[in-house]
Amino acid sequence: MLATRHGYQLVRLKKRVLHQLKSGRCYMSTHDIRRNFIRFFENYDHIQVPSSSVVPSFEDRSLLFTNAGMNQFKSMLLGGTDSRWAFLKRAVSYQKCIRAGGKHNDLEDVGKDLHHQTFFEMLGNWSFNDSYSKEDACKLAWHFLTEVLSIDPDRLYVSYFGGSDKFNLPSDETCKKIWLKIGVHESHILPFASENFWEMGSTGPCGPSTEIHYDRVGGRKNVGHLVNVDDSVVELWNIVFISLLRTPNGDLHPLPSHHIDTGMGLERLASVMQNVPSNFDIDAFAPIIKHISSVSKRGTYGGKVGAEDAGGRDASYRILADHMRAVVIALADGVEPSAVDAGFHAAAVQAAAWRYGCGLATGLRGSFYYCRRLDRGDHEFIVRKMLRRSFWHATNRLGIDRFACSELVPVVIGTLARLEDGISGTRLCF
Repeated sequence: MLATRHGYQLVRLKKRVLHQLKSGRCYMSTHDIRRNFIRFFENYDHIQVPSSSVVPSFEDRSLLFTNAGMNQFKSMLLGGTDSRWAFLKRAVSYQKCIRAGGKHNDLEDVGKDLHHQTFFEMLGNWSFNDSYSKEDACKLAWHFLTEVLSIDPDRLYVSYFGGSDKFNLPSDETCKKIWLKIGVHESHILPFASENFWEMGSTGPCGPSTEIHYDRVGGRKNVGHLVNVDDSVVELWNIVFISLLRTPNGDLHPLPSHHIDTGMGLERLASVMQNVPSNFDIDAFAPIIKHISSVSKRGTYGGKVGAEDAGGRDASYRILADHMRAVVIALADGVEPSAVDAGFHAAAVQAAAWRYGCGLATGLRGSFYYCRRLDRGDHEFIVRKMLRRSFWHATNRLGIDRFACSELVPVVIGTLARLEDGISGTRLCF
């Protein structure tokens, strides 16, 4: 594996993490997870890049919101010369992401399961222009999860690109051999086709990927058949080997130099490290869910899904908590809701929250309007006013008074502010 810049610092990091896990706390906070992730990769000569805004740059008109850690490096992956990052060979970051609209749209999935969100943080590390190999990337990920975070390797499964007749591409046997060399049992190494082939869009850089999945239940043997099928085995880390270029006519050609792009959802990893059943039970969500429960007239949150979730009550909790976070972050980052694109979808986020959360079945009218970057007082006032207008019809499923709902705003802001280290560039500590 790559040599560390300061080996003793990595030893100290492992000791600190072990202390965190064995201390009086029963979990590792999202703040600690994020910090440990960054420090781990800094020890392997990665440069930390701050999170960009959830509002994409004016140069990129293909996105409504920043939806992945790679967005700010897109020009480099496309072979351009972005003066900001031209010096980078290895990078590490945590990126604010909103997936509502566009290619990656989780808006309709939120609430139906225990892990989809519209707003989340993505942890990621990158290798540009062959800075390190496919094997290095896999070893680093495995080392961080199993040795630094002490996650039981018996609960981890890895998937790799198993080839595709459609793409006329062979199986990535090199990747499989790497995982075997690392020590992963063959029964925990699984081939997939489209699930393990990443593409930026209909044209552009693409390539095979490998993913690390976690068995939430534990104590089971050979549950690989549940990967990408059952929510009890969830994807933790996606490692993409960008080695191909898709042309407008659909052909694939090798890239002159290769890049590695990885992404891991912070909230999902936190649910593992805090030993809770879902993202919505972690420290980034629990205070919000608790407050919703305190003002709801339909009972407390029970974490149920599907047929067990009578009347969709628990789904409503998840949707409301998630969408409140997304709206607050979007406004804090300067989304102008009167705009046609991102603003329209920000309004859709609210509409979805109340369509599920409070029985609102029709679209909202005039619910979003122009909003500048604001100090705390103005920001909170504008958001409160916006929510009162948007949630005018909030009555049914959770039985939450529309004015009581606006009281969620300081709870959401306070929860995010306590995790401020991960909201780089967002003005929440007003």
